[in-house]
Amino acid sequence: MEREKVIKKVILTVASYNKKKDSFKKVLNDPVTTKAVEVFDEDISELIDSMLDLLGLPPEGEDDSTYERKDWHRDVCANLIDQAASNEKYIDPAVEMISDWENLNECTEKVESHSWFYYKGLLDAHLTGYKKWHEEQRELEKNKKKTS
Repeated sequence: MEREKVIKKVILTVASYNKKKDSFKKVLNDPVTTKAVEVFDEDISELIDSMLDLLGLPPEGEDDSTYERKDWHRDVCANLIDQAASNEKYIDPAVEMISDWENLNECTEKVESHSWFYYKGLLDAHLTGYKKWHEEQRELEKNKKKTS
């Protein structure tokens, strides 16, 4: 349960940062403010990367198992964080999928089309009951393997 708390805290931190950044839009023409926002954006990216490291995701450049794309799991998890930070209804499904990142490609199968999918569609599907369906499918697969 600790990993879920950490993921949720990171999402809430990103959401808070985004709200504060939005309040500075009027002064973003100022070069000093623009540079400060760039630095803080990098800090937020490093925070997300550190959390993904702690969760055990493969280091950058070593994850090429899905769609033959490097860093697929990291990219998907980072995008789920961004989506959840923009809309609080997606926080819980994002936390659940990120905490079970090893099975993330199974979650995306429902909403993907060839090699891409819509993050909001993935989060909506997970939010509305796909998780239960997915767990049932896993149990069926386990039972098939046991009988074989």
